[in-house]
Amino acid sequence: MTRDADFSAAVAALQDKGLRWAVLTDSESPGLQGFGPDAKAVTPDMFVRLGSVSKLFVGAVCARLMAEGCLALETPLQGRVAVPSSCTGIRLQQLLSHQTGLRDALEAPDFRRVINRDVSVPVPKSAVLNASLAQPRDPRCARYANTNAILAAELCETVGETSFAAILERIFGCDGPLLQGPLPDPHPAGYRWGRGPGRIEYGTVLHEATHYDPSWAGAGGSMMARLRDLPESLRVAFETLQAAPEMDARYHWFAEKRHDWLCHAGDVPGFSCWAGYHTGSKRMIAVSAGLSWVPDLGNPAETLGRICADLHEEDWV
Repeated sequence: MTRDADFSAAVAALQDKGLRWAVLTDSESPGLQGFGPDAKAVTPDMFVRLGSVSKLFVGAVCARLMAEGCLALETPLQGRVAVPSSCTGIRLQQLLSHQTGLRDALEAPDFRRVINRDVSVPVPKSAVLNASLAQPRDPRCARYANTNAILAAELCETVGETSFAAILERIFGCDGPLLQGPLPDPHPAGYRWGRGPGRIEYGTVLHEATHYDPSWAGAGGSMMARLRDLPESLRVAFETLQAAPEMDARYHWFAEKRHDWLCHAGDVPGFSCWAGYHTGSKRMIAVSAGLSWVPDLGNPAETLGRICADLHEEDWV
């Protein structure tokens, strides 16, 4: 089976699971390549949710503030952000590399029940941090958590003396990613598997989830962007991260290193996203799919994005 056939098979499998639309954006090719029965209705002007791909922009903002001399990897969290004494010793470098040992709020059963009850209700950041910080912390255990990105963004707000959204706009401009809030018009429909229209638990029924509120994810996963602006915004984010002198295997800035790629995947009910950047050729691929996590198949956007990256890899060897 060829890699092109692998890609076609992946698209077919995802459509069989309920994928309504998917787009593939290659910065060296014009336009958007669409897949799925609703793909023709998706236009470059539409806004989509980025999920954890938001973390790329948190890392890029930190890198920019470090270049401006406002922030350093050794900047401590305590004394700048209101956190309990259990967070003593946490510095920016631990937040950026998910080496704090902090647990995600979603690991707290009571918090998860609140989130599952009604997907349209905004959840304050304080509730997210309280649910996370109340859990035992193991500094020896590196674990991926939205909390790390949320706290890194709070640290940026302290040193920048303004909101993270304002810092984001200053660095990326008005055409860059937006932080939180409802999806602006126009936007495509997003879908998710669940037990009911108001619950995000995975089940056996496909529901529309376009207006899910990801406020609980904060800067760790609640950003959105217009499709036509996403390639350029991601290029700036990846190049900012790559140019940071502190960029190495220990401090991956929320971007996974995979061979000659930097990449990250994100998922919120209704939408999934994958972004990859080839460090040698400066070629960037971004995928946003109209379906969140699929049983047995995982993140649809990541599936398509990684296969597409493998297809292009041969051109760069």
